[in-house]
Amino acid sequence: MQLPSRPSLKRVSDERLAYRVSTLFRLGLGLLALGLAALGLISGEGSTRLMWYALAIVTAGAALSGDDWTFFVSGELALRRRFGLFPLTKTWTLERGRISSVCLGSGRAGELPHGQASDREKMEASILGMGRHDWVALTLVLDDGRSLAMDSGKPSRRADFLRDGNALASALGLPFVDSTTACCS
Repeated sequence: MQLPSRPSLKRVSDERLAYRVSTLFRLGLGLLALGLAALGLISGEGSTRLMWYALAIVTAGAALSGDDWTFFVSGELALRRRFGLFPLTKTWTLERGRISSVCLGSGRAGELPHGQASDREKMEASILGMGRHDWVALTLVLDDGRSLAMDSGKPSRRADFLRDGNALASALGLPFVDSTTACCS
């Protein structure tokens, strides 16, 4: 069973697929932020009140943050990605010819999908959840050999990534490559 806080692939229309966290989960976070702010109002003075307000602000930030991937089944445009805090989100697009495949990769703690050459890449691996434990990652491989990590996590998420990766590759008419290693079996 998948937690609603994790992104998943959903068909938005006949022409679009979305890889994102559930809107209901974001609304739930918004309601939780309001509840925490209300606790701040009714709590005593001083640090207790500040703690409730701080928790409300962090929770509201989580509710307003986004990392949405929209895939277009037909046409020249294959991908639109929106990220950031609503309403100040940034958007970029990727043409269909730039994506060569959808890949499910894996590795050991601290490894990157294509090896590791610098301290900066070690830091990136840690930020992507690949630093402290074995990992799996759903990536888009570009025509120039670079890759975009859509999501990564512990090997227990392999089945979800496998399902979403196969569905995405099939919808876009791209090859799906499962290059996971023994750490995920």
